Amino acid sequence: MIAELSLRQEIAEITASAASLTDALDTLLAHVGRRLGATYCTVSEGDTQALTYRVLAGHAELPEIERIIGVERRTAWRPLAELSCAAALSDQVAVDSGPVLLPEQVGDYPGFAFAVNCGTRRQITMPIATDHRRFALTIGFREPELSAGLRATCADLVQWITPLLQGRLREDALARANALLSRSNRALQTVQASREAVARATDEAALTQAICDIAVRLGRYSAAWVGMAETDERRTLRPVAMAGHGIDRIFDVHISWGDDAHGRGPAGRVVREARPIVIDDVMNTAELSAWHDDADLEGRVSAVALPLCDETGASFGCLTLLATDRAVSVLPGDESFDGEEIRLLGQLAGDLAYGLCALRMRRSRDAAVVGRQDSEQRLTRLLEASQTVVYALERPNGMGDKALWRVTDFSANVERLYGYDQAAVRAPNWWIDHVHPDDRDAAVGAARQLLTVGQIVHRYRFARSDGVYRWVRDEASLVAGSGGCGDQIVGAWVDITEKHQADAAIERLAYYDALTDLPNKAMLLSHLAQVLVQARQSGIHGTLMFLDLNGFEAVNDLHGHAAGDAVLRQIGRRLPTKLRKGDVVARVGDDKFAILLA
Repeated sequence: MIAELSLRQEIAEITASAASLTDALDTLLAHVGRRLGATYCTVSEGDTQALTYRVLAGHAELPEIERIIGVERRTAWRPLAELSCAAALSDQVAVDSGPVLLPEQVGDYPGFAFAVNCGTRRQITMPIATDHRRFALTIGFREPELSAGLRATCADLVQWITPLLQGRLREDALARANALLSRSNRALQTVQASREAVARATDEAALTQAICDIAVRLGRYSAAWVGMAETDERRTLRPVAMAGHGIDRIFDVHISWGDDAHGRGPAGRVVREARPIVIDDVMNTAELSAWHDDADLEGRVSAVALPLCDETGASFGCLTLLATDRAVSVLPGDESFDGEEIRLLGQLAGDLAYGLCALRMRRSRDAAVVGRQDSEQRLTRLLEASQTVVYALERPNGMGDKALWRVTDFSANVERLYGYDQAAVRAPNWWIDHVHPDDRDAAVGAARQLLTVGQIVHRYRFARSDGVYRWVRDEASLVAGSGGCGDQIVGAWVDITEKHQADAAIERLAYYDALTDLPNKAMLLSHLAQVLVQARQSGIHGTLMFLDLNGFEAVNDLHGHAAGDAVLRQIGRRLPTKLRKGDVVARVGDDKFAILLA
């Protein structure tokens, strides 16, 4: 009785003092094994739905058996059928092997047969009842016959372990919940701080470095790095920022996002698969062996890689976070990153991706604005270098209609530029008679506003003496008369024909494909938006089809790009002839077309 109480007290002390449930079980089994003279003791968990089991903890007298029940077996689920004592886990009943003298007697169960070959002659397995999970205690003995007292001790051992195991499970579950909550809170703080960094960002390099620094400082991850997928032949995943310790050589090693030896890590996979990838033990993962020599990592390091995706969902890079010694798992095999933390980290990666895309769009837009400004400045310089026609009119008899005002001065270059001599420009109605008929009403209307607003700028087409119309920018100002003089209009004509044509050409380049002269993607989207609005109003739907040319690459490869361009131009000429008026065919890619049937 005293011995039983002593053993029970020892079990309680071991369970209470251990740092984790796994440590408690390992220490407990080693202690019990020595007290009972067992060849081995293990605690296993069974999954009755999947018909699998895993070893949670164990102790063996011999190193040969220790290799069977050691750490490498404690995260992998294995078929339940390979256990001779499977019923203890599946049906929660005790299983006694009886005396076993030869390995051949248990040849269907290789693990047990190996133990018999090493000297085990009997095995007892007893179920451990807990609230929601199925466990079993297995003990091997050298003696084929067991005394009644030893059997009773084994049964008592299960009775003593069960409440302690349940209590420790609950404690560890609570500790895990608290730890996961703490992780989630840190991840949330990381997301919030990162959003501020994204909002302030003006440079890609500074943004990616800021995110890595925040992840290490606020998220308490041991390291963080950002990689960008290159389009080179090696499919390089280029590190652009890192923080933390243990991965200082990340900039010196080759990482690929291709499906090769350098792309099978979490970073390469996440770019290919565009989904989070978790590695629970970096240094013991075979797929990462190529980088083990370059890493300076200590302890059990876990990693999560998250994709950086554009608005289409295509990944263009990755954010990888490393965490060290996350010892909060209730049992081996639990993931180092739980679902809530991964969800928050997904938001972090999404915010980073959004910020990078926004910066790239801003850079592209700024470049486009600068390009347009440069183009406009070039056009402006050309126009400024050209001669401008200057004129002055006076208002006879208080007439307000500019068309009826009398010409007092007209620069002589009007004859060189437009072909009219001074007598012609002074003829009645000369100006309005040579304004393009389609522009005449607007030009007269603008001129009549002059007396009210004092200054006008309007554009219209004006015919030269040879009948060719030129676009004119007409800027006129009303000058109040003084000293007995009547009101005057002073103005200038600037020939903006080239600028108008250039603007039209620029606009056309923005909405039409230069090779096929078909609408491009931007024009297609504009038409599609109109069709959708009409569909909502009328209830009549259209159709959007995509056309991909098969064998087009072969044309380029065999006959050259000139032949390929000719094919595309021919497609661009033929497709519209088969459509109705109002339907749109657009080129949206190298050999891809879209057809919108409204």
